[in-house]
Amino acid sequence: MKYLDGSEILVGDVVSIDGQHWGTVIASFDSRQFSEEFPEREWFGPDSGVVVSTDFAGVVHYPSSDHVHFALVRRK
Repeated sequence: MKYLDGSEILVGDVVSIDGQHWGTVIASFDSRQFSEEFPEREWFGPDSGVVVSTDFAGVVHYPSSDHVHFALVRRK
């Protein structure tokens, strides 16, 4: 998954979601990257998109088509 500017969304990125909320990317199924706290073996189901630990709803899976919601705040 990529940001609107074409750069890759990476595990550990802090993102702004719709300009209103914050989150940290904890898994990327597209690039097969997973945080140490949430290793690949713990995931069942999604095979694309990213998972973000958000400040408004806990852990949320965003399908690849939802990349427009994110703006990179900072890299890990």
